[in-house]
Amino acid sequence: MIRLITPSDTPTLIALAEASGLFEPNQTEELAQMLEQHFNSELESQDLWFTDDDNGGKYSVADTRGKIG
Repeated sequence: MIRLITPSDTPTLIALAEASGLFEPNQTEELAQMLEQHFNSELESQDLWFTDDDNGGKYSVADTRGKIG
């Protein structure tokens, strides 16, 4: 099921990014920082982050930063 991510998804999504082999270590750190900023921002964000969650197994993540509005 595709749904918005929650803060509790962050560790699994970072592990997914690392396991994919498509990201350098500094890029997964940047992803973690972006997610942290998204969840901790005091400003109302128009960013949307999605995950495909198949019975608790996360398979993908996508964001809409700067693409809506």
